[in-house]
This record gives sequence, C-alpha cells and structure tokens, in this order.
Amino acid sequence: LTPILSPVPSIPVLLAFSRPSPPLPLIHPFPFLSIAVCPLRCHYGWQGPLCDQCVTFPGCVHGSCTEPWKCVCDTNWGGLLCDKDLNYCGTHQPCKNGGTCANTEPNEYQCLCQEGFRGQPGPARAQPDTPHSPG
Repeated sequence: LTPILSPVPSIPVLLAFSRPSPPLPLIHPFPFLSIAVCPLRCHYGWQGPLCDQCVTFPGCVHGSCTEPWKCVCDTNWGGLLCDKDLNYCGTHQPCKNGGTCANTEPNEYQCLCQEGFRGQPGPARAQPDTPHSPG
C-alpha cells in the first residue's frame, strides 16, 4: 500500500493507504473517495448501497419491482398491492376430514365435503368441514 495524493490541486488531502473503492453507480466528482467518506444520494425511487434497488409501490405486500413505484406480484398473489392470496387452499389447507378445497376468488375458497361431512362453503372465514349425523 502506498500513499496517494489528491489529483485535484485545490484539495490538499493525503489519503494514506487507501484501497480501491467499489464502482459507483452515479458519476461522482471525486471517485477516489470511498463511499464512507462521501455517501451517495440515490435518484428518486432507487435505494441500496449502489442505488440499484428500486423502491416498490407503497403498501406492496407480496411483490417486488423492476422499476421504481411498481408492485409486481409474487407467484400466487394478486391485487393492486399483491395482498390477495390467489392460492388460499394451498397456503392454508382449510378443508378437513378429506374435503377438497377449491379456490374461488382471491382470499376465498370452497370446501367440497366427503359423504358424512358438511361445511359451510364460502369465504376463508367459513367453518371447515365438520362431521354430522344424519337425521
């Protein structure tokens, strides 16, 4: 390691034993300074140490972005904020006693009960299949 003198004459700074810094995502007026000395400000909608991570739409629950302020839903999630479970049956397995679950709407399902059982089909808050006695 060798001492490095500032190439800018108006800044008489001696950077002793400096190491090369990682590439910067923005044009930096003094690229020889490390990020710790001169922190970056990311463009609006971008974040992260290298300003290469987009900011999702506010309230985005199960999603990501490829450009700022988007909410691209993960698999089996839908809705504007990716907060609607499109596979409630697979995620929660609400039907019991051998009942077959069918996704009907986001966050809703219906249990198809086996003989000897009944359940109130409908939204996710409905009761699962329960045994009943004929009568």
